[in-house]
Amino acid sequence: MSFNHMVSVHVMTDFCGVPSVLTRCCRHLVLASLLCSCAVLYPELATPIRRMPPGATPQPPPPDDLVYLTIKGATIPKLTRDGRKWDSSGNGAPDPYAVVYVDDKELFRTSVQPNTFEPTWPEQQRMNYRISHSAAVRVELWDDNTIVAHPICVERVRELFDSMAYGEQVVDCSGGATVTLEVKPPRPRLGLGFFYEVRDSEVVVTRVIGASAAGRARIKPGDRLLSIQGRPAATMSSAEVQSTINSNADLGVQLEIRRGNGRTDHVTLREEALYPVAGEGIPVR
Repeated sequence: MSFNHMVSVHVMTDFCGVPSVLTRCCRHLVLASLLCSCAVLYPELATPIRRMPPGATPQPPPPDDLVYLTIKGATIPKLTRDGRKWDSSGNGAPDPYAVVYVDDKELFRTSVQPNTFEPTWPEQQRMNYRISHSAAVRVELWDDNTIVAHPICVERVRELFDSMAYGEQVVDCSGGATVTLEVKPPRPRLGLGFFYEVRDSEVVVTRVIGASAAGRARIKPGDRLLSIQGRPAATMSSAEVQSTINSNADLGVQLEIRRGNGRTDHVTLREEALYPVAGEGIPVR
């Protein structure tokens, strides 16, 4: 056998390790496998969510472990405890950021606000949070540094929920700094409180706001909507599903639901106060 013939045989049998007469078949199988492995993506649709009307009293009231919490601001002494400037350049001000912990787990943190003794962090996340009344809450204030951050304040937050009556709590730090927390009842929105996808022949719940009409009806991600206002969901287009839910939200949307355990229930959802918390993707600012 010549060298050229040997190379030819090697190339013909290299693809998928089979003789050339099967190579074309192997290519088709690989392509089919790749195509079949691609998941079909469906757009997630939201039920209507809007602001509470001015002066309206949210109903139902929020769960008692929810709180709207932000860091309103801080004041920092001009010098460190040992009499040094925080920064050797400019006005010597620090680059502060703050972190809130609940039971030693980070709840949220601000960004760094450079060169200031009185940070307010205007771009921070403003959300409702679920915090147990018995939880240990701690606030920390740090000076950011290229090499390592330096602590300015580490203090426990006491009687957090009692501060709702005043709207804020000032935390005094042992080094002379103060941190002011904004502490208020959770901010509500108005709506049904679930998200869904309209797939080929079914409507599937994808997300649920825990403290909402949907959450109180124990609707869960993965539940199937079998009918909406008495119409089989399998016969409705995406636009019809969305229009039917949205147009009946204030008076009541009648749903037939197949639960994850296979049980079928009938529920009627009306828009009412909902209280989204951090991680549920609904801004409350």
